[in-house]
Amino acid sequence: MPLLPVPAPQSRLQFIDAARSIAILLMLEGHFVSLTLAPQWHLVDHPVYQLWSYVRGMTAPLFFTMAGLVFAYLLSGAKEPCFFSMRRVQRGFIRAGELLVWGYLLQLNFKHLGDVIAGRFDPWSGAFHVLQCIGVGLLGLLALFGLLRRWGLYGLMVGYGLMGLGIFMLWVFLLNHHGYFPVGAPPWMQNPLKGPLANFPIAPWLSYTFYGAVVGVILRIRQGVIPAWMVLTCGLIIRGCGRWIDYGLSKIIGSSDAVIPTGFHLRVGECLIVIGVVIWLEKRLHPL
Repeated sequence: MPLLPVPAPQSRLQFIDAARSIAILLMLEGHFVSLTLAPQWHLVDHPVYQLWSYVRGMTAPLFFTMAGLVFAYLLSGAKEPCFFSMRRVQRGFIRAGELLVWGYLLQLNFKHLGDVIAGRFDPWSGAFHVLQCIGVGLLGLLALFGLLRRWGLYGLMVGYGLMGLGIFMLWVFLLNHHGYFPVGAPPWMQNPLKGPLANFPIAPWLSYTFYGAVVGVILRIRQGVIPAWMVLTCGLIIRGCGRWIDYGLSKIIGSSDAVIPTGFHLRVGECLIVIGVVIWLEKRLHPL
């Protein structure tokens, strides 16, 4: 029986791994310095501390953006005709479920396991944190992919972008809504949106994820090759116009005294700048 040729493995996009590594290192560095630095050294007026604090603010936006970029890039390459038979879809549902389970499980205090069995839960066990938020984000990416995949990659790209804008607008609404939301719901149901323990609520954090998914689909359209200058240019434009974008979108709610978030789309631009720089460095270091 003749041996069949083994297909060459698809090369990894190294700039994606590099950008994810930067996000992880920022997260580790930020938590380490914040928790170990003595209170008397938290000098908010010192330029070095201000620089560190500003860079630390890039951690979560870049982390959520890269999660959306990677997942959408892999998902948009699925070719099976049936949605639920797609390997990427199946693995995506499993990964989202694992994140949700581990997110809530890590918040349980097993010293009070007897209270948990008796139905008396610590309020912290229902907090909505980063793992739960990413898990919900993966489910959202999967749902939109299932609905829009018949429209092709360009339709999927537009859908992800509109979802990112929609989540930002939801954030503006929640900022201007007095009290927790949904009104009258249990705290564990309010926490994903606006609750007493909404550490990483869906809005605005998943907006970064869906914006990242737009970049992931564009990367798939361009078959894994995207010029650094294109990403850098988009990033610089959004960075420069970020506050105007925030202001213009926030004013859509129509209230003259509305709370207007500033700096959100500025961070979106900065995430693109980081990705563009990493792409440029990859081309410089690995020109082939």
